[in-house]
Amino acid sequence: MAIEEALNSILEDSGAVNAIVGEEIYPVFIPDDGSVPAVTYQQISGVRDQTLSGPSGCVECRFQINCWAKSYKEADQLAEAVRGALDGYSGTKQDVIIQVIHLIDEADLPVIAADNAELNRHCKRLDFQIWHYE
Repeated sequence: MAIEEALNSILEDSGAVNAIVGEEIYPVFIPDDGSVPAVTYQQISGVRDQTLSGPSGCVECRFQINCWAKSYKEADQLAEAVRGALDGYSGTKQDVIIQVIHLIDEADLPVIAADNAELNRHCKRLDFQIWHYE
C-alpha cells in the first residue's frame, strides 16, 4: 500500500477529523462534487534512503495537509483535529510501517474569489515530515 492510502486511513479513523469532515478527504484538490469543510493532501517531497548495498526501503517524505472550511474558526478547529491525528503518530496502517510523523510547519492559505471581492474559503496548511517503509 502507498503512504497516501495510509494517511487517508489515519484521518478517516480519527473521530475528531471525521466529526468535522465526514468522508470529505481527498488527494490534491476538492472535486467539483465535494464540499467544505474538507481535507486535501499532497506529497511535497520524498527521499529514499540508500545504503552501501542499495535501497533500504525507508522513505523520508513531506506531505502538505490542507484543512478547508467556510470560516477561519472552523478551518482552525479542523487543523487542530488533523494535527492531533497525525503529529507523533507511529505504527502500521494499511500495511505501511510508519516510523513517525512530525508536524514541521503550518500557515494560513486564504482563497479569494475570482473577482477578488471576497474571501470564499479559509484554509490552514499543515506540513508533516513522515518516515515510513515501502
